Amino acid sequence: LKKLDVALKLLTQMKDFGFSDTNLDEYRKLIHSVSLMAMDRKMAKEQLAEMEPMDKEMVEEQLGRMAAMDSVMIEKQLEEMYLNIRALF
Repeated sequence: LKKLDVALKLLTQMKDFGFSDTNLDEYRKLIHSVSLMAMDRKMAKEQLAEMEPMDKEMVEEQLGRMAAMDSVMIEKQLEEMYLNIRALF
């Protein structure tokens, strides 16, 4: 999340220095997709919570997998975005 804050600040600086809106739009889309992914995960977690009384072990296993995948995926996307922004300066 710290890198996301840095990336957002760099986006603002890019706009202030006159970088192309097209490049900024690409990064906004990436941020938006990360947000949508979080909403999808939230819905999946709610559905798993409803299933918990039927198979608690399976639900806990799935939630653990989702958490690990979320963390890795978001970290990779933020790192890529951060490196791309830094490369522009």
